[in-house]
Amino acid sequence: MKTSNKFLFMYVLVILFSFHFSTYSFAADGFKGYAVYRDGAILENWHTGIMSNSHPKKNNPVIHAGEGGNTNNTVRYGKWDSFVPGSKNFKGFYCPNSGIPDLYVNSIVSVAYAMTLENILYTPLKQLDYTSTNNMFVHPGEITHSRCDGVVEYSYELNDIRIYGNDDYWDISKRGSQNKKHHSGIKITPKKQASVYMTRWEPKNKVVYMVNQQTGKGLDVCGPSASDGAIIQQWEYLGASNQKFLVNYSLNGNYYSFIPLNALGSAVEVQNNLNLTGTEIQIWTRPIGGFLDSQKFRLEENSKGAYKFLSYGSNYEKVLRVSSDSSDNGIPIKLWNDTGSKYQFWFLIPA
Repeated sequence: MKTSNKFLFMYVLVILFSFHFSTYSFAADGFKGYAVYRDGAILENWHTGIMSNSHPKKNNPVIHAGEGGNTNNTVRYGKWDSFVPGSKNFKGFYCPNSGIPDLYVNSIVSVAYAMTLENILYTPLKQLDYTSTNNMFVHPGEITHSRCDGVVEYSYELNDIRIYGNDDYWDISKRGSQNKKHHSGIKITPKKQASVYMTRWEPKNKVVYMVNQQTGKGLDVCGPSASDGAIIQQWEYLGASNQKFLVNYSLNGNYYSFIPLNALGSAVEVQNNLNLTGTEIQIWTRPIGGFLDSQKFRLEENSKGAYKFLSYGSNYEKVLRVSSDSSDNGIPIKLWNDTGSKYQFWFLIPA
């Protein structure tokens, strides 16, 4: 492709991307288009990639380059458990400090996807290396080597979303020896990229849906009902209002409460604030301006980026868990002993 027009090039990429994937939307879709980081790599001990899908339970949700300094690795898709293997620790989902406009989400992923088609090898020396042509901007087919943070930087900056760099040389997609030098060595690293030029996503006061780490099913108000006593179950996530929750964080009490969008006057609770294993989880009317003790939880994140919900009534010792360790729709969520099982951990995802 010989054009130097970045916008025409991006248009072509997005069209190719839409043919590759069965669904295509200009709306935000979970963590799609976010950068994701974990520790356990060279260059200040962090590794990164672009989320190509909405959450970790989707198939091959990460596009990334190189692991462990292996220069034979290429830019590729990866499963969540291979991106964050057992010995590594999830560090967060991040977006540029300026945010990600909804209209750019698929365009960002299109760039990362195009990089997977070009046999781009890993290098620890610079974010991006490429062949010499007369094009003003670097196209994926011209890239010969990339570092993991180069995949992230290029995917955003080809879309004119600035990450790292001074006013003259911030755009890594713009060809030139000074641009390439500016994005080399330890001037920028994956950890610096995240901690200085990106913002970590947090669930506080956000609308989310919740997907179980083991089953991939969503937290769901049965019915859907807005009545007191409607139980909480797992169900395939369909985007319905009874599967979306406003996460309310109380700084004074250091607890979280979860308001279902289909019943805004209610909150998720442990039935009668009991401390008995097997107690049902349900929704109940919440007091104006506050929450019942039974509606208070603490969140603790594991090394894979999923959270467990510890109940106030159990002195924050027992958790919400898929009962019967089943993946079926309609299985109730119950209070259970904290055993560390994947059935008690949930990914919280922007809705």
